[in-house]
Amino acid sequence: MYVQTKKELLDYIEQCTMDFQTEALHRYSANYISREKNISRNLVSQYLNELVKEGILIKINSRPVYFMHRKSLERLYDVKVTKSLFYSIDELMEMLLRSDYCQKDFGKAIGNQLSLSYSVEQCKAAVRYPPFGLPILIVGSTGTGKSYFARLTYEYAVNNKLIDAASNFYVINCSEFKNDSDKLGRLVFGENQDGEERKGMLEMADGSILFFDEVHNLAPDFQERLFIYMDNGRFQRIGEKDRWRASSARLIFATTKKPEEALLKTLLRRIPFVTQMPDLEERSLNEKEELIIFFLKKEAKRIGREVYFSRQVLNILLNYVYKENVGELENVIRMSCAAAYLNSTDDVKLQIMSYHLPATLLSDIKASVEVEDGKEPLIYLADFQRDVSMDRMTSLFDDLLNTFLKYAENEISFEKFLEAGMEHIYAYYDYIVFERCYSDVKVKAIIKVLSSVFEEITDKYAVVIPANCGFVLSRSIYTITQFYASLELWEKRRLEDLNHCLEWLHSKLPQETAVAAEVSSAIKGNLDLQLNQISEIFLILNIKAYNRKLELNDTLGIIISHGYSTAGSIADTCNQLLHFNIFNAIDMPLDTKVSEIALKLKKYILGHAGYRNILLLVDMGSLEEIGKELEDIPNIKIGIINHISTQLVLEVGSRILQRQPMDKYLEEVCKEVHSSCKIISTERKIPTILFTSELGNEAAERIMKLFQHGFSEKRHINLVLYDYYELLKNQEIAQVFSKYHIVCVVGTLDPGFKDVPFISLDDLVTNKGTAYLEKIFVPYLTKKEIDFLEEKIVENFSLQNVVESLTILNADTLLSFVVNAVKRLQALLKCDLNNKTIIGLYVHICCLVERLVTKAVIEARPGEKEFIRKEKQFVSYVNSAFREIQQHYKIQLPDGEIVFLYEYISHNEE
Repeated sequence: MYVQTKKELLDYIEQCTMDFQTEALHRYSANYISREKNISRNLVSQYLNELVKEGILIKINSRPVYFMHRKSLERLYDVKVTKSLFYSIDELMEMLLRSDYCQKDFGKAIGNQLSLSYSVEQCKAAVRYPPFGLPILIVGSTGTGKSYFARLTYEYAVNNKLIDAASNFYVINCSEFKNDSDKLGRLVFGENQDGEERKGMLEMADGSILFFDEVHNLAPDFQERLFIYMDNGRFQRIGEKDRWRASSARLIFATTKKPEEALLKTLLRRIPFVTQMPDLEERSLNEKEELIIFFLKKEAKRIGREVYFSRQVLNILLNYVYKENVGELENVIRMSCAAAYLNSTDDVKLQIMSYHLPATLLSDIKASVEVEDGKEPLIYLADFQRDVSMDRMTSLFDDLLNTFLKYAENEISFEKFLEAGMEHIYAYYDYIVFERCYSDVKVKAIIKVLSSVFEEITDKYAVVIPANCGFVLSRSIYTITQFYASLELWEKRRLEDLNHCLEWLHSKLPQETAVAAEVSSAIKGNLDLQLNQISEIFLILNIKAYNRKLELNDTLGIIISHGYSTAGSIADTCNQLLHFNIFNAIDMPLDTKVSEIALKLKKYILGHAGYRNILLLVDMGSLEEIGKELEDIPNIKIGIINHISTQLVLEVGSRILQRQPMDKYLEEVCKEVHSSCKIISTERKIPTILFTSELGNEAAERIMKLFQHGFSEKRHINLVLYDYYELLKNQEIAQVFSKYHIVCVVGTLDPGFKDVPFISLDDLVTNKGTAYLEKIFVPYLTKKEIDFLEEKIVENFSLQNVVESLTILNADTLLSFVVNAVKRLQALLKCDLNNKTIIGLYVHICCLVERLVTKAVIEARPGEKEFIRKEKQFVSYVNSAFREIQQHYKIQLPDGEIVFLYEYISHNEE
């Protein structure tokens, strides 16, 4: 009787909770249940409290007291209920409504703060832009979620009251009209023919959103008709000639093609926001795992079962490459649940095992995952916890950087920094070795490569790199590749500290840095993986910790000899006799040309960065000519000895081990063995064009990209960005001047260097800048290259191109407003500005409008308040001239910018 009554009460509570409504809370009280089941209230209360202690029910200790079924709530709200006692229904609801299931619009998108964060921001900016938003093009492979993202944009607009909540989301699948653009035209624009009038979707979507899917199927004539509407919000129905209609429909487009392949250039230019949806394989393992759990919960809710799955199932789902991305993943999970459901005899639980997965995934098991032994318990979906590897890693990295900052601020000594830093690393060793499980064969591949790399490096430099360093580094590399999106966010947050730490390590620990750089280069060459900054710091500190008195040889010795094994034999013999790996060998066939040897040698030297001296030991005098071919490798000293022998190589090797200067021992050794030598020094700074702008680094980068098209890939000049205000502050002592030879500065405002030419953006727009090019670049470029550069600058630096590059706003509309404003200002001031000043104003104002629209921070100017008080007439003229711009873009010119306009116009004659 006891068991039967208790089960009856439990079944009742479970059934009620599955249909949980806050408006019907009375159903969950002991009084109500007592009356419904005709059981004494005391007995009901006793049994329900026992079920609470057993963790099956939860209790809301309000007046009256309520009881609910825990797992039913978890399934209903897709959330883990972590405690059994709540003090009010509000406390319970607050916890339940924090679940992903209850998220709004973009909050539903897994990765909305990581891999999809930029896309989210773009869509928000586009749909919010006054008065009726800006068009968006969503680009991505099949199954990446383009349509889903478009619908989330619609939900965001509704939730933020940008469009009416009662409005619909209108969708057009353009692939259905691939061969019938007339039918599509009637559908979109409506028609008015032969007395028959019909609204089109542009009219129906007035005040809402119209989504064009598979937009690459749009015919050119339809695109031309569409961009007329996008220009001014007006259109004509098919069959109408004199009447224009208006609509405020926001447009979203989606395509699987590249934007330039999908749309006409004229239409594409009218879409300021183009957002790229990443393939599933480009997203982090963490996001992939979240998607798997999300789809499993979705199916659990659909069929009303408690879902369990094996660790192997999760591993297979995680490691399989889904060609059709998220869409295929969802289908695979639904198919797997269906297969498990078919074979299930349990009405409560659904157990998904590997044999329930589709055959395509099962056939891939050996390639991606080691088979588990089957002893692990099944994972209950509601209890699943995400992988916290990235959190543990970033916690370690934070500790490392915070310890470094203490050292940088002289709070602790270097020894303390090293000691504390290694303690953090050891803590991570413990986690990576004893807590994490790695079954993926990719980890084994990385370990194998790293073991080989470390073996070669330790032999070459006689350094200690412990085995556990490679063991942990391989797992760190693997984890970082799987969680790169989370790490990228962390790196952005701590970028300044990372750069500071690395700069210090490079300057204070050059030997350790050189070894770490070679390890990094080997990893890049073998695994196509680039170590990030924190991994480089990790590696440098490990090398330093295990090699307290590391002194590397700064000379790379290369023996070059004709024949098939001569150089190799000499190098091997001498390295063995010297007990140190000093010499490398390049064997060449007898008919090899000097230019071919030089090319191979140059590639070899560039692949072994970090050496200050390169010593070439050649077997024939003719090979001395290769020194001339290497003179363009900057900042090294090249020594050449000809007519080598084993005795000579041994003597040179012993001098290198004694740390003797190359200039001294070359001359001495050559006298002893009657050989000849020469030294070529290529110490020089790299010629560099500096790009900077008071409008910020993003504007400077856009100018640089326009300039870049004028150079070939093998240019001999660096293009470098640098902060404008940092330049003003430090002038010629800025760090960039110590690293590079600055050929010229290109930007929007002259930072005022005496000995460095400045090319202004307005000079490039008016083609006056090209007059400087030949004078500046003759030492570095051929006449043909200079002519090509001039041609490309004329082509790329039209006012239209510059404005399009510097702003996301519609260039045609913006320029029209700016031109009229400048004309109006000249009329009010009764002055004629020269062409250079006018172009400069156009560029500056266009950039300023974007910064105001996007609410970028604009620095105040010294004395601006005093100026505004004194120059009331000028302020009035500016506000009058710029009234249309300010009204159209809903902006207000800052006082500091009015001061800038005054100063700029005052220098008109200059």
